[in-house]
Amino acid sequence: MNEFSVFVPVTTGAMMFASDLLRQTYVTQRTLRAELDRPYDRPVIACATCASYGDGTVSGEAKTAHAPSEATVRGKRCVIIEDIIDTGKTVVALAKELYARGAEEVAVIALMDKQARRDEACAKWMREKDMKIAAAFMCPDEFVVGYGLDYRGKYRELPFVGILKPEIFQS
Repeated sequence: MNEFSVFVPVTTGAMMFASDLLRQTYVTQRTLRAELDRPYDRPVIACATCASYGDGTVSGEAKTAHAPSEATVRGKRCVIIEDIIDTGKTVVALAKELYARGAEEVAVIALMDKQARRDEACAKWMREKDMKIAAAFMCPDEFVVGYGLDYRGKYRELPFVGILKPEIFQS
């Protein structure tokens, strides 16, 4: 098996991006399969719940509250779908959990990658695992909200990503 077969959106932040991405992936794969005269292998979508921000603007220790079951990921190639890779703590915590449950490989697709905040230990772990990471956009070292990203539970519903004014979160 050389295709990724389990998509793992991280709730709640990545849900808008994951929905758009997975709908497009379905259309593309179905079209390719029809053109190649091969059956379409539907991937499994199994959400994970992780958190590292809490109520602040600085990433803390990542906690995986829920991850796909061993039966779902054992022997499979998994893709974590993330809103933003900041320190990398959430991605690494979830990837470790998926590997512990038997995943063959773990890759990451993110809406944004904020490399300026990457934790060195996380970056090293990702390099050692040769983790594939794809991001739609590089993110400046700013606090961003919208399109699923929030600040204290607000702004997720915005249909765009914007930089939150510092006076909002520094007061």
